[in-house]
Amino acid sequence: DVELTLQAHLWLVLDLLEAGDRRAVEAQIEAFALEAEPLRQPLFTWHVLTWRAMLALLDGRLTDAERLSSDALAAGIRIEGPAASQYHLTQMLAIRSEQCRSGELERAMSQTLAETGGRITWRAGAAGRLVELGELELARAELEALVGPDAPEIPADGAGLAATVLLAGVALGLGDGVRAEILYERLLPY
Repeated sequence: DVELTLQAHLWLVLDLLEAGDRRAVEAQIEAFALEAEPLRQPLFTWHVLTWRAMLALLDGRLTDAERLSSDALAAGIRIEGPAASQYHLTQMLAIRSEQCRSGELERAMSQTLAETGGRITWRAGAAGRLVELGELELARAELEALVGPDAPEIPADGAGLAATVLLAGVALGLGDGVRAEILYERLLPY
């Protein structure tokens, strides 16, 4: 079953990313792309383009990453809707952050925060953007609301891991050693 095989490749890509095995990630992406191409399904095209944008970003090829991410959005918007938009915004935030231009995405970020009900990953990303923009007191208030004794538990899933990584960057930017230690302990297994 080709679609089940593609699902296996998809999960392997995620697992291999967590394991930090770049060559194996690239091999799984290419295997997925080869098996998906004859099916010509937009969902599979979206996955391939999103992953290729991610690899370009990891390589520092920001122009390629932006183009591929935009292509992925175009391929996925009809079938993945909000998910395609959020993946695109996530990649654009990383690209713009590298370019020291994350302020350009303020409106999109605010809209996504409202649409997602303030999910922790978007709140963590917004706090990181506040640090970049020099809004340190606002960033500190958000970090304190998300990490510490009175904060809600960070979910033990992919979103929680992403939020933890983002919040570690916020703690670093603010020089908050207490919260950095909490986040370090959460990241230690990875």
